[in-house]
Formats: sequence, structure tokens, C-alpha cells
Amino acid sequence: MIVGRAGRLDEAEAAVHKGLELDPQFPWLQTVLTRVYLARSRPQEALAEALSDPVPGYRLQGSALAYHALGRKQESDRALAELIAEHQADGAFLIAEVYAFRGEADSAFLWLERAYKRREETITEMKGDPLRVSLERDPRYAAFLKKMRLPA
Repeated sequence: MIVGRAGRLDEAEAAVHKGLELDPQFPWLQTVLTRVYLARSRPQEALAEALSDPVPGYRLQGSALAYHALGRKQESDRALAELIAEHQADGAFLIAEVYAFRGEADSAFLWLERAYKRREETITEMKGDPLRVSLERDPRYAAFLKKMRLPA
């Protein structure tokens, strides 16, 4: 949701809540709300949304992110391990986002490269995502954007 990426968290949250009223099982709404809550430093609410996400890969990713934000390393590691086990073939970008959010740049770039090679559609979200802010100062980030033909 672009408004969330633009820092317009109130608008993003309102839009998601409206969407959930209309269709509580619509894919990705809980994912967006999880990220809004993480951006607002409300990890307990992020975890609740992540656990209710109907899309398995996003449920695991959101759980790994929220547990990390809560300082619950073992639970975050467990959710990430499950995400890798179940979605390494189709969710390399989701895995990269978790590693980036956790500040594990080497692993994040490894999974970004896998997502790039597999041409995962979610890699188009590379630029401007708050989950990857930790990577922006790394020289590999600018090189990766250049390889994707995106401005640095």
C-alpha cells in the first residue's frame, strides 16, 4: 500500500480497516496492517495481525518480523526457519525482508539475489520499503538497485 510507504500511516491503517470490514479474508490486508503497526512501534498489535493473515507466507514473515520487534528471538528464528522451509522456492524476497529488518545484511543480500535470479514479482517493491532501511547505507544496496535498473 503506497500510502504506508509514503509515511501516511493513518491513511494506510484506515484503508486497511475499511477493506477488512468489506472482506475480512482479502489477501494482504493483514500484511499491510502488520507493517503499519511495526512502523508505529506497536509490535504486539503487529503480531496479532500477522498471526491472523490468511496468506501462509505472509503470516510467517509477519510473525518473524513482529517477534523480532518484541525481542523474542527464538520465536522470530522459528518463524523465519519455517518461512524458509516452506517458501524458499517462491518467497526469497519475503525472507530477505526479514533478514533486513533484523539487521542481518549478509543474509538479506543473499536472499535478494535469489529473488532477483528467480524474477520474483515482489522484488519490484525493493525501493522505498521501510523493512529494508537497514540496507540503504550498505554499498551493496546501491549496486543491487543499479542491477535492477532503479535509481539509487
